[in-house]
Amino acid sequence: MPSLTTIFEASSIEAYAEAFGPDWNTQCRQLSAGPFSFTEKRIDLEGIALCWDSFASSVQAIQTRKSPGLSLTLPLTDTPPAIVQCRELDTSNAILLLPGSTLHYTAPIGFEAFTVDIHHRMLSSSIPPTEAHPIAAIASSDREKLLELALYMSQQLESMLSPSPNELSHWRQQILQHLNPILDCFSPSKKSKSIHKALHSDALIKSIQGYLADWKSDTPPSITSMSKELGISSSTAYRLFQKWCGTSPYKFHLIERLHHFRKSLILGPHTRGAVTEAASSAGFSDYNRAIQHYKHFFGETPTQTLASVGK
Repeated sequence: MPSLTTIFEASSIEAYAEAFGPDWNTQCRQLSAGPFSFTEKRIDLEGIALCWDSFASSVQAIQTRKSPGLSLTLPLTDTPPAIVQCRELDTSNAILLLPGSTLHYTAPIGFEAFTVDIHHRMLSSSIPPTEAHPIAAIASSDREKLLELALYMSQQLESMLSPSPNELSHWRQQILQHLNPILDCFSPSKKSKSIHKALHSDALIKSIQGYLADWKSDTPPSITSMSKELGISSSTAYRLFQKWCGTSPYKFHLIERLHHFRKSLILGPHTRGAVTEAASSAGFSDYNRAIQHYKHFFGETPTQTLASVGK
């Protein structure tokens, strides 16, 4: 029977990526320095799952849903806001993911969210199976109904050992009922300014991602060259870069090299000189400086990382 449980507490960025399982394709990186921490609590109502996510570390990720069904995420915190598809997301917004939808987001330290994840068998035929953009404004009353219902259920599950089948069915129907007006916001017929703005931002951010994917230089990416190549102003390029990457071009370059350093340690041969070779492959010429950056960012030394992998 269902219960409110802590599904996982990820203590590394690798564990965060793996925790979503086969239903998701997840690529992510840690942005904040120090030990990584993420927690998810979950209730499973036989086809509908309610999840509470808490980010104690900053994460940038690209996720694609592969399984049938949909996920609707409601932010619980306005400050600091998450950046989704290069837009700040507050408590008046929602994120809808259907199979094949790809979500680009930067979640800052302290961000919390509530997600309703619904298997396809729970969806009525009245809900259009169209691919919708994952951002739209929603009525606060609809959002509050779902949050109040989730809070009520969590309290009941904490005090009840085994909810009856009738009660579970009633909860599921209530969730689906409250979702209908929210899902209507994502209808292709809704030509709101917020959706148009999101689509425009999404196109620009994909251009920046393409630029960064092709960028192989040992130096930080140039805002000037990026703006010229993408045909946008330097100020727009810098603003979008800051929003999506959550940092300056120089720090982004350092974070990229640190993640390359860590990946080389985890996947490479655990032989004598492995740390030196991993640091060199990540573009660090100053070994001692590389170790300092690594320890500050990941909260452990490269040697400690090797030891944990070898366990």
